[in-house]
Amino acid sequence: MALYAWTGVRLGEHSCNVAGLLLGLFGEELGVVARRLGVNTDHLLVAAGTAALLHDAGKAAKKFQETLRSRRPSFVCHELVAGSLVYNTTHALLAGLDAGKEELLATIASIAALRHHHAMRTLGECIDLAKKQRVPGLSTEEVIELAAEIEEACPEATTLALVLQRLARDYTPLEGASVTRNAIQSLEETHHVSKELLSLAASALTGLLSLADYLAATTLDKRAHDPKPQGYTKQVLKELQYLITPVQGTTHLTTKLQTIALEGRKKLVQLLEEALQETILFHY
Repeated sequence: MALYAWTGVRLGEHSCNVAGLLLGLFGEELGVVARRLGVNTDHLLVAAGTAALLHDAGKAAKKFQETLRSRRPSFVCHELVAGSLVYNTTHALLAGLDAGKEELLATIASIAALRHHHAMRTLGECIDLAKKQRVPGLSTEEVIELAAEIEEACPEATTLALVLQRLARDYTPLEGASVTRNAIQSLEETHHVSKELLSLAASALTGLLSLADYLAATTLDKRAHDPKPQGYTKQVLKELQYLITPVQGTTHLTTKLQTIALEGRKKLVQLLEEALQETILFHY
């Protein structure tokens, strides 16, 4: 059964577009973050790609999908579920790394997924709603359905879908926040990562993920009949022109973004396959 991020927008396709834009548009910026952290850039890109592919994982909950069928979409605080799922998946993909670096990358990816709607609502507000059982979690069956959705709608992420199937279990909303909180404490106390460095890296990835999500929703997802960017989207695209390498034969920024997202999706395939191969070698 197909899953949707919005009316008429497949969840897997949207997530793939976000990952493609994040890696294709902001690869250099993420490289700077990697150098500040002292980690391999490709490893950070795996973490960033995982956060992008699973940032909307909570939308796979049947209760959220039912709101789409009733034509009244509501996904309030779905990001809570993504926190722990991103953390576990990133750990699985980067299992061959030094323990401290693996924990650092999984934590940063988790924070970005948890906070990608930080401009709309606070994490505290979402935790309060979850305590009142207003935020649905993901059952084991729903995680398996999410993996199938990603594999079908985003073939570039088949490797990640296989990892998801292996990790399939129940994910509760409050677990997303608690897992990340404990991971931050572990980084500070066990691996001696400074709060300043962690905050800098997490904020950078959160901001870039949020922007990639916004651009994908407003320019690539075809949610509107008129694809011409308007309002805030138009202004953002103007400000991003200096980041976008001209594409031969095209003048429209949204066309350039489509090309950039495709390049990012190609990079995603390579990154995930290499990460899985390193993990297999590490375990065997």
